[in-house]
Amino acid sequence: MGPDIICALNNWPQLYSESVADVGDVAEEIGKTQGGYYQVSRNVAKIGSKWIAVPWCIVGPRIAYRRSWFEEVGYNKFPETWEEYRAAGKKLKAKGHPLGQTLDARRHPDAQGDPKGPRRLRDRPGPCQEGAVGRRPQSL
Repeated sequence: MGPDIICALNNWPQLYSESVADVGDVAEEIGKTQGGYYQVSRNVAKIGSKWIAVPWCIVGPRIAYRRSWFEEVGYNKFPETWEEYRAAGKKLKAKGHPLGQTLDARRHPDAQGDPKGPRRLRDRPGPCQEGAVGRRPQSL
């Protein structure tokens, strides 16, 4: 049968979209009473008009970097666009300080951008695998 409720991170609810019930009644009610959802939360919690998850948090990414190395290659403040970040990365790599930020899952299986989730979690699912994805009980 499976669980009545599962917890899924990021866009993982999309992996189970055909196996979960529409939880739109719950999602819409919470959205109305709490001021709505960010668009990114709606994007990962819905397929078309079907709510496949109830958004429950949003987390901004943090990037740790060594300020002195960025200053070494001409950046006195952190790059403001992905293009600037990539250009800084090329300069840093040329100086022997390559960036360790990977977002492309095609190049690294544990990348943040992997739509199937990090390999280490995907291979060993746990009880709480950002939207609480609901499956309606078969009987009450």
